[in-house]
Amino acid sequence: MFDAPETTSDLIDLIYASLVGEATWQQFLNKLNEALPGAASTLFFHQHRPGHGAAALASGFDPVALRDYSAHYSSINPWMKKLAETPVGIGIIGEQLIDRGSFLRHEYYNFINDFGFETGIGATLFHDAGCSFLISTLTSSSDPDRNYAAAQQLTALAPHLRRAFRHYRSNRFHSPEAGISASLFEALDVGVIVVGEGMKIRTASSTGRNWLEEGEHVRASALGTLRVVDPAGQEILATMLARGGAGPRTWTVYLPGAKLSFARVLQDEMSEYLAGISVILLVEAFPKALQPDDLAILARALKLSNAERRVFIGIANGKSILQIADEAGLTRETVRSQLKAVYAKTGVNSQAGLVRLATSARF
Repeated sequence: MFDAPETTSDLIDLIYASLVGEATWQQFLNKLNEALPGAASTLFFHQHRPGHGAAALASGFDPVALRDYSAHYSSINPWMKKLAETPVGIGIIGEQLIDRGSFLRHEYYNFINDFGFETGIGATLFHDAGCSFLISTLTSSSDPDRNYAAAQQLTALAPHLRRAFRHYRSNRFHSPEAGISASLFEALDVGVIVVGEGMKIRTASSTGRNWLEEGEHVRASALGTLRVVDPAGQEILATMLARGGAGPRTWTVYLPGAKLSFARVLQDEMSEYLAGISVILLVEAFPKALQPDDLAILARALKLSNAERRVFIGIANGKSILQIADEAGLTRETVRSQLKAVYAKTGVNSQAGLVRLATSARF
């Protein structure tokens, strides 16, 4: 059995060393694995709705196990079903949540056993906005006494982890807006809005606040959350902010009067684990769409057919391919084919390019 006092002391040192950058959280998890045989440890999160979780940082796991856990097994993890019964800051063994006999018959046991594990220990570190943050070690040991001793070590580590994480979450140095240049925040022609989990507005530049107050393209709720008036923009933003999601890192939409550019902030694993994902939204003034007669004149000048003209005018007015197809009673594939012909005749290769072409035209 491991030397608990010495090992625990080393781990506490690594917590604070990781906090100030003299060590890494990966080193901490590597050291934690020494507590039990055949061990793999992780800092992970679990969202209560829709009952999904994933590892933020891990040591000793097969990448396939991490992938499959996020994709499926986090939603059936019987230990996570008992989160409400798990006291914050107290290390426990799996058998305290579900008896060994029942666990051996569970699909989740078959999953971890395929990778050489028998059970696990863990501790809930804190809850925040419908999400729990935990530390856990899976082990090949089925000895409850040995595992319980390791769980007690987690209890000893928990207050130090919680203290370090509180500092990490509240320290502006680690906040996404700390990396945004002052010149961008002071720009009069670009509005900057930083959005965090739950669509919560973290901060906004003076110009960004003006856009929010005008409310034509973006709005702030009474609870401080962001609403993008364009439904597609709202949906994309939600996807970009989802933990463990596969949303795009950047996305741009041109609307009548505004250009919205979304960029997911690149953060280290611990920043993203503790503070969540952040997205920077840049809002810039953009010319209103031309009148239909003006667009028709431009379409004729470009020698577009009637079908191509319909697509061009629709895109210039901010419509999607689906909307254009529905209004014309066509399939999306037909409209996409017509759009390719528009690209060929106009010399642009994107919908954004068509919008720029339409709004930059002079009559």
